[in-house]
Amino acid sequence: MSVVNTPERSMQIQSSLTEPVSLRSAAASSFYSLEAEVLRQVAATGSRLAETIDGVEAAWLRISGSAKEPNLHASFILAQGSAADRTMAAVGERVFPRLEFILGAPFLEQRISFTISSHSDMTIGSPHAALPARQFGGPA
Repeated sequence: MSVVNTPERSMQIQSSLTEPVSLRSAAASSFYSLEAEVLRQVAATGSRLAETIDGVEAAWLRISGSAKEPNLHASFILAQGSAADRTMAAVGERVFPRLEFILGAPFLEQRISFTISSHSDMTIGSPHAALPARQFGGPA
């Protein structure tokens, strides 16, 4: 799966990254559930942002710990034939600092993996991808 980076998509993601997240709640239990939800949302934002970078086919991010002491777990699939070193550098420069800004704290630990796609030539119309095409309403 490849995501096309359009100006509208970039602007939408950029606008969601302009203010740090503030975590406040009266009840302690509400605070922790709110904090966990915020960490999930920040991770989802990071995944969407990474997928706008040329050469990134898919991204999965998870943030554990707390907003004050976050740990990042990230896995990326890079397009075959892309300049992997430039793509990895772009992810490191564009995604991680923004997530740290949103959280208001640096990641204490970063576990990051990059994998080169072995099936980048499969498209919805290819005979190799007939099953997924039917599942998504495309031609068989």
